[in-house]
Amino acid sequence: MTATATTADLERDSSRILEQIERGGTVVIEKHGVPVCVMIPQPRKTSATELSHKLRRLQPAPEAADEMEAILNQMNDASRSSYLD
Repeated sequence: MTATATTADLERDSSRILEQIERGGTVVIEKHGVPVCVMIPQPRKTSATELSHKLRRLQPAPEAADEMEAILNQMNDASRSSYLD
């Protein structure tokens, strides 16, 4: 959902606006009726285990969720080792 707020709204109700964004909303901030920025939620990192649980709730073949978890764990391991190089 995209909402619009003015700079005055942002100053007055920043907590409410941020809560809306945290719930997945998008807010366009306008100054004198002209859009100046778009506020969107920060993407959250999802662990391989959490993603695997979500896949299981979608009811794919159980082996597909297991394979996906293994692939994601390998990707995470590879990215961690690249930081150490």
